[in-house]
Amino acid sequence: MRIKNIFAAVLLAGICTSASAQFATQTSASAPTATNTPSEGWSSFYVQYNPSTFAADKGDDFDFKGFSVGFNKAFGISQSSPLFLEVGAALQYSWYSESDDYYYEDYYDYYEFEVEEKVNLFTLKVPVNLTYVFNLPNSNISIAPYAGINLRYNLSGKWNLSCDDADIDEDFDVFDKDDMEDDDFTWNRFQMGWQIGVNVNFHKAYLGLSYGGDFTKTVKYMDGLTGSGKDYKMKTTSITLGYKF
Repeated sequence: MRIKNIFAAVLLAGICTSASAQFATQTSASAPTATNTPSEGWSSFYVQYNPSTFAADKGDDFDFKGFSVGFNKAFGISQSSPLFLEVGAALQYSWYSESDDYYYEDYYDYYEFEVEEKVNLFTLKVPVNLTYVFNLPNSNISIAPYAGINLRYNLSGKWNLSCDDADIDEDFDVFDKDDMEDDDFTWNRFQMGWQIGVNVNFHKAYLGLSYGGDFTKTVKYMDGLTGSGKDYKMKTTSITLGYKF
């Protein structure tokens, strides 16, 4: 049963979202300038703003907003170039919210309601990136473009449908087949995607911008009160503020 049908049933029961530069790896006393990128790597904490599009291959898209808090660790993987492998973990909270008019008609009556639809996701992310660092000469500024994959595990997800007119407030677990009524409408907990981005390091602080998308789909069909579609994947822009140590 689709969400529309589920909500219709609930209604009737209730009422009837990178400068070309030089990288210095000198560790001897003769090095002309200091570098803010240790050749052995670094650790960092960061926060992110994550506006996302839950994009359908066919149908309606949904705009999510989100925030993340995470930790990364970078390891030097080359003796001759400033190339690093950076891995980490982050927790992300994302949400979507929209209100719309909903119409329902049975054999005897016609109903019109103001309905609010919300989706809330709590996700564990594991990014794995290759990062190349360009240090700007005679400064504490460096530019670090990167690319890699992103593994995500959705810890929880709730779809809420509410209607004050009918005194209804119902929650559905998007990862529960019993709540979603069908495998095609049940969301997948594990996803894998890609990302590309760049960080600008100012001594120990850094700002970053990245974009990425999913290889695997989140759900085959999504049929809500404010839109529907097929084969949904998440596309995400991330704005990062972090501190390296």
